[in-house]
Amino acid sequence: MRLRLTKRFQRSVPDVYAWCTEFRDSDPELSRVRLRSRKVIRREGNLIEMEETGTMGFPFVAQYIVRLRPPDGWEADARSNMGRTHNTYRLFPDVEGTRLEMTFDVHLRGPYRLFAPFGRGFIVRKISREWDDYVRAMDAGR
Repeated sequence: MRLRLTKRFQRSVPDVYAWCTEFRDSDPELSRVRLRSRKVIRREGNLIEMEETGTMGFPFVAQYIVRLRPPDGWEADARSNMGRTHNTYRLFPDVEGTRLEMTFDVHLRGPYRLFAPFGRGFIVRKISREWDDYVRAMDAGR
């Protein structure tokens, strides 16, 4: 299932890129809509390996490999108990700051596949709310 979201920040592309790709352990700016914890395992150049826990209707533990694509994008591949996903994030200058376009290519596995036809709207709402929190946090200077 392929999902797309767009969010707008009132900051410049370099500022948004730096803020969104900082990835810290137990990041205080985690939205808590979906994510509960983050642990950065390894950083090597533009590659970051981390583990996140959270809930998407069901609890999950996911291992991520993030590839930074400076100055305006990054990609993340994740595997979890629910399946796998490939996410792309691209930043574009916008009239009021920066537009972030996100694509999530989600492949649920096992019993979670049964929820795919019904889960699209739920997943989009959950991720959208999470990113609304990130936009507010960054725009507030946190």
